[in-house]
Amino acid sequence: MFLLLCVLAAVAGFLGGRIWLAVGQSGMGSSSAGTGLGGLDPGARAPRLALPLLGGPGGSGPELGRRALVVDFFASWCAECRAELGSLARVASRAPKWIRFVGVDTADSNPQAALKDARSAGVSYLLLEDKSGAEAAAWRVEVLPTTYLVSEAGRVLSVLYGRHSSAQFEGWLAQYHWGRTGG
Repeated sequence: MFLLLCVLAAVAGFLGGRIWLAVGQSGMGSSSAGTGLGGLDPGARAPRLALPLLGGPGGSGPELGRRALVVDFFASWCAECRAELGSLARVASRAPKWIRFVGVDTADSNPQAALKDARSAGVSYLLLEDKSGAEAAAWRVEVLPTTYLVSEAGRVLSVLYGRHSSAQFEGWLAQYHWGRTGG
């Protein structure tokens, strides 16, 4: 699994961010069925994120509560992930209170580099560390970056593969009532 993740990340970097085109622009927000990219299907229960804070002390991160989540799996060794961090940071900074963004540094031999990359890109949302890649495997992540939208009830609403712009993320989230009021 880890080797496949590394190979796919290298190919994605080589293709200059075109891997999301394998899903197709109309595939944004659709299930992983038929894409060959894995991922949890919409409607599936999302695994609980019980990981330590990236760059923090041991133990697990804070309880995420019953809020909608955008969960982004990334790594410092993934060029497409590094390129996408700024886009996601901009979207997160404008996000309504009912949605929480979480980054998961995945199978990274240099988590301090991932933390530095994220902070340089303006990321201020919660960052967790999945050193072994076991959490990514539970979420069926097979390519980085992979970004999930999870409902307040803990169900997968949608998944995106590869690098996306702020506008693409906002369009994706708008399909799920990005502008709703509350919370």
